[in-house]
Amino acid sequence: MRAYLLFGQFLRNEGLVSLDDVVRARIFQKQENQRIGDRLMENGVMSEDDVQKVLVIQEESMKKFGEIAVDLGLADAGQINDALKEGETSYLMIGQTLVKLGAIDESTMIAKLNEFESLCKADDPRVSKITLF
Repeated sequence: MRAYLLFGQFLRNEGLVSLDDVVRARIFQKQENQRIGDRLMENGVMSEDDVQKVLVIQEESMKKFGEIAVDLGLADAGQINDALKEGETSYLMIGQTLVKLGAIDESTMIAKLNEFESLCKADDPRVSKITLF
């Protein structure tokens, strides 16, 4: 299986942001971005215990949260899709977060994101690495 650097790592390798910038951005994301389980709880679909159960299984299986919830009968595909759509409008990606925190300007971030995506599609060694799992 081929794995790719995360965009924040790529920006660090390019010398455009620091480790501290990426850490601050990731902490900000964790505070601001609502997770699918939280949205499902708010919508009355799942309980906190249900969400915790799915999260534990997710850690063990590397499956998607929604897939596990459906497999366990805790939610249906429509409820998962609705929760995902709700999150699309407010979710901050790492590049957006770095811009918001002033670590990088928006035009540079967009240019580098386009470059990063092209390199990933080409399996360029600057962004890809082989993993054992």
